[in-house]
Amino acid sequence: MKKQKLKEQVLNATNGRGVDAVIDCVGTESTVYNSIRLLNKGSILVLVGLFGNQITFPLVPLVINEYSVIGSLWGNYNELREVIDLAKKKIIKHSIQKFPLNRINEVISLLKDGKIIGRAVIIP
Repeated sequence: MKKQKLKEQVLNATNGRGVDAVIDCVGTESTVYNSIRLLNKGSILVLVGLFGNQITFPLVPLVINEYSVIGSLWGNYNELREVIDLAKKKIIKHSIQKFPLNRINEVISLLKDGKIIGRAVIIP
């Protein structure tokens, strides 16, 4: 999907506000840039995991819009290997629920109410 179309869809779905938080599990300059474009003033960007060794942020929107950027490391390499091995052995299972972008507000409510099991993925 083109960057501008994604931004238009997000702004349309949020009545022109943008989103209050983005959790970026990819961590590339492209995903960071696109995430920042979708944020509402005073919102937060969470970068999960260690992918690459540095990212360049667009400083002006970051400061003017008072965004917060937080890094989150869920575990180390050995823990990741252990989780992958457990999944391969079907000892642990994953649950991924996919939702279209136009249901984002409903999904947020489901998350708040603890009704999402596993991961919720928004598909633009």
